Amino acid sequence: MNRQIFIFVTLALSMSDLFAQPQGKYDIHGVVYDSDNLPMKNVAISSNDGSNMGCTDSLGQYDFSIDVLPITIDFKYQGCVTQSLFINNRNYESLPPIVMDNEVILDFFDERGSLKVSAPKLENYGDYADIMVGSVYWFEDSLPVVGAIVAELNKKGKTVYSVTTDREGNFYIPLKKLPTIVEIRYIGCVTARIRVTTKKVKKLHKFYLQEDHSGFQCD
Repeated sequence: MNRQIFIFVTLALSMSDLFAQPQGKYDIHGVVYDSDNLPMKNVAISSNDGSNMGCTDSLGQYDFSIDVLPITIDFKYQGCVTQSLFINNRNYESLPPIVMDNEVILDFFDERGSLKVSAPKLENYGDYADIMVGSVYWFEDSLPVVGAIVAELNKKGKTVYSVTTDREGNFYIPLKKLPTIVEIRYIGCVTARIRVTTKKVKKLHKFYLQEDHSGFQCD
């Protein structure tokens, strides 16, 4: 009888633990600093699907739980460049601190109106001749190409600096010297290269990519 009671109690405790700690639950915590290494309060945190994950406290710390990994979370604060962090089951227990850099707003104008872009760590670009700003679209339907690589090439065809287009197909890239070659490439498309000879810091460059090696157009 005592043995049966012991087994029953053991099973009850095991079931209690099972319900108290659901499988697949991950506790995510970390800290956010400003460019002076001071903790930042009220930094908004959201997942890549737009779900609100909360915000940082007075010590710059955040803490929330999720059921599924991997996930990418964004850190947003007015006047700062949005930072993203990819979290998987290997790094979630020891996440690196997030540093929010002040953004520099540059205004560019064309026939579509104005576009404001933030230039993170502009001072870290060093000397540059121009900042090229533009957008990449599909030729067939004019929808934005997300994740296209835009790169400045040196005389040997090697990449000097590269960026990727954002969710709206926009990009900005510092050009180290003029004239120079800028390359736009995307898997499944012809690699586009244009020669930039004059400074056009206020011009928005537009590129239209076609699939199946049918060429490209740009202006």
